[in-house]
Amino acid sequence: MCTSLARKTARGAIYLIKSNNALATLQNLPGAFHELIRLTEERYNIDYTIIDINPSLSSVNQNLFLNSDGFVVPTNPDPFSVMAIKTLSTILPRWKQWESNSIDLFADSAYPLRDGVPIFCGTLIQRFNIRNGRAARPYRENISEINQTVADVLAGHLRTGGMMLSAASYPESLVLNHYCLAEIPDFQGLLPKAFAAGVPVFDLEDNEIGEVGNVLDTMKGKRDMFKTVVQSATQTIKQLLANV
Repeated sequence: MCTSLARKTARGAIYLIKSNNALATLQNLPGAFHELIRLTEERYNIDYTIIDINPSLSSVNQNLFLNSDGFVVPTNPDPFSVMAIKTLSTILPRWKQWESNSIDLFADSAYPLRDGVPIFCGTLIQRFNIRNGRAARPYRENISEINQTVADVLAGHLRTGGMMLSAASYPESLVLNHYCLAEIPDFQGLLPKAFAAGVPVFDLEDNEIGEVGNVLDTMKGKRDMFKTVVQSATQTIKQLLANV
């Protein structure tokens, strides 16, 4: 799975371009979505457009990814995420190489393909339980393996493919943490409260939690913890995108 921080998006024409036979009637499809999001951003004064890509290697996701300024890789602490990271380490540079080889095919389009390199902003590790202030034992080994695979495999391939900023542009704390932006435990009892209120977990008001006494205090503490974690990760991403 890959979450892109994107300014524009595009769809279609991947099959056509792979055959190096882009039909004139379809030439504007990828850039049309790119332009649509740009106009929407201008109309509503949007600073960042966040696109949550589904976990597949489809042509649609390829276009969404290539039209992004930066991307974040969310993971769960399980062996499947380790496998996915290894797959992304070869697929993402291949997608970028395709763009470099194909961008001239869209040079005369009304909406040209965006010229740019998506930059790796880091990973998120989520959906695990906490015991004694840290991830429960069944998850810790998987978390360690994910972090090591990102540092030893993914980062190297992305750097070779030109999809990372200079080493000095990444905060030292992020590098030391194997490019992990945050570890986000399971929301547990806060999740249904957030669904009912129609807000993110970290934006729940005290009255929206709907509890009293010690239960309320515990949930408020968890809510505030999630807010701190999300704010820290967001600030790091904004800092990195400022260098793109």
